[in-house]
Amino acid sequence: MRAAIGAIVGGELDGDQMTHDLRPGVVAALGGSRRWTLGDGQWFVTGSATLSVAVSSTRVDGASSDVRFVAADLNIGAIAGRTFAARWSPYLLARAFGGPVFWSIADEDVTGTDTSHVQIGGGLSVTLPYRFGVSLDVSVLGEQSASLGVSRQL
Repeated sequence: MRAAIGAIVGGELDGDQMTHDLRPGVVAALGGSRRWTLGDGQWFVTGSATLSVAVSSTRVDGASSDVRFVAADLNIGAIAGRTFAARWSPYLLARAFGGPVFWSIADEDVTGTDTSHVQIGGGLSVTLPYRFGVSLDVSVLGEQSASLGVSRQL
């Protein structure tokens, strides 16, 4: 089981033939995963499910107020890889996801979803002393993204 909280630091959304600046916001997630080891115990497959919500706002240049932006997402995924020296774990990944996005464009409420509902890529997880970990995750097919995470096992 895991819980996460993060920050939206900025970005852009296109709508109504205008660019809307994505303002700072918050992301929260709850999820679970299950890991299976194979063969010599160094090979692994991990399945996961995560529900997340992002809350932010947008603003168009010259506007006097922000417009609320809320996105929810259910993500089902799997990674498969191998652990080396009990510390380094490179992996391949596949995920399927989707959820509603609630926003207003030109004073009209709109509901949308992801433009792509899959991710294919790879990553690296490194176990550090004191039960800390660092992971780098890059998706190159489907929805493209990169994330860097730091965790501590409780």
